[in-house]
Amino acid sequence: MPKPTIGKRLHRGSGVVGTDRIPALTPLLFRKLAVFAHISDEQIQHLRSIEYAHGVLPAGTDIIRHGQTYKSILLLNSGWAVRYLVRGNGRRQIANFILPGDLMCLNATVMSHSDYDITTVTQVSYSEFRVEDIVGLIERHPMLCAAIFWCTAREESILLEHLVSIGRRTAYERVAHLLVELWRRLQILGLADGDTFDMPLTQELIADCVGLTSVHVNRMMRSMQAAGLITCEYRPVQRCRITDVRGLEEAAGFEGGYLHFTEMPRKARQALTRHASVD
Repeated sequence: MPKPTIGKRLHRGSGVVGTDRIPALTPLLFRKLAVFAHISDEQIQHLRSIEYAHGVLPAGTDIIRHGQTYKSILLLNSGWAVRYLVRGNGRRQIANFILPGDLMCLNATVMSHSDYDITTVTQVSYSEFRVEDIVGLIERHPMLCAAIFWCTAREESILLEHLVSIGRRTAYERVAHLLVELWRRLQILGLADGDTFDMPLTQELIADCVGLTSVHVNRMMRSMQAAGLITCEYRPVQRCRITDVRGLEEAAGFEGGYLHFTEMPRKARQALTRHASVD
């Protein structure tokens, strides 16, 4: 069976702009990191200074493929992407959805090859960083480095929760849980309008994330609408409103602690502060 794709594959980096330009970083990464640790203006400016390329890619562009050698670390500034694996039978399992402010290919700091595929769901803009420059944050800005690697730990928690969904939640709970999770993640970025958010996902993409068929996902979402938990509109992008937040969370069995919207542990913060003062 041929390997499925989300869209036409384009040459990675085809949208790259030259380096003699204003950095493209949006405030979204820093808005997310600020939940975990105080990020100073100096740290923000340093991260902006080490961005060596940025660009725009259309929907359906493969950013990296399974087994491909890492070239750099990327930051998604706008748009949505998806991280997934395809098995020998051609079936795709989506691990998670990558939202604005999320880092991509951060594993390049410790691994040489990718264990997954990343493809854009919508048109995206991104920033690119050399691996050595991100590693250099360990000495130059340890607090910022810790905050960046908090993103990896948080992603691991999200992946574990998705595993629990596939293994232990009903179809209804799986879809409800994913909707609440995406809404909460967009909320922290300021990209949700109250209880309403844009969700540019096909039912096939949702299905491949929660381990169902697209027909089953459609049925579950219709049931949620009939129960007064959500409403969905199509503009051209699907816009979802959670009309009963508590009801949807209860239906999903949602407990948001795994998203770790909490400050850095005190001991770690004190140790990093001492390290920074010694330097």
